[in-house]
Amino acid sequence: MPEPWAGTDAGKTQHHCTTIDANATVVLSRRVPNDETELLQLLGAAAAACAARATPSSPPC
Repeated sequence: MPEPWAGTDAGKTQHHCTTIDANATVVLSRRVPNDETELLQLLGAAAAACAARATPSSPPC
């Protein structure tokens, strides 16, 4: 099973992250301000979304 993918659009004042699963289904799509706390929360949400869809044969998130 292919790994999930996350892409980011980094900007000066805000960033946007989209995460897709192996079927190209959008799992997470979120825009956050350019703030360390917000970015860390976004990374946590992306990791949680990956873990929620994990199966015994899928790669680690």
